Amino acid sequence: MGTIHQLKVTLRGVHPPVWRRVHVPSTATLDALHEVIQVAMGWEQQHLHVFGKGDREYGDNAGNEAAVTLAALIPRAARLSLRLGVSVRVVQPGTRD
Repeated sequence: MGTIHQLKVTLRGVHPPVWRRVHVPSTATLDALHEVIQVAMGWEQQHLHVFGKGDREYGDNAGNEAAVTLAALIPRAARLSLRLGVSVRVVQPGTRD
């Protein structure tokens, strides 16, 4: 089995905090990650979305999210944002949140 990215998906600006923890194969694309987040949060893909890492953006009206894997974009613990008020923190296996 390959490596896994452990993700904590947190809604910003919501009290009490709303979050989900999911495990996604490191080979998953951002397009696949978007699907996982949709299911985990109970959403129905009704809004445009854009992932952001530094000055790079992928998703609707941005770079091709189907061409970028988690392992390539965030090889170790880091933050990856998803516009719609969602912040995704990636924690590698063996580390604590």
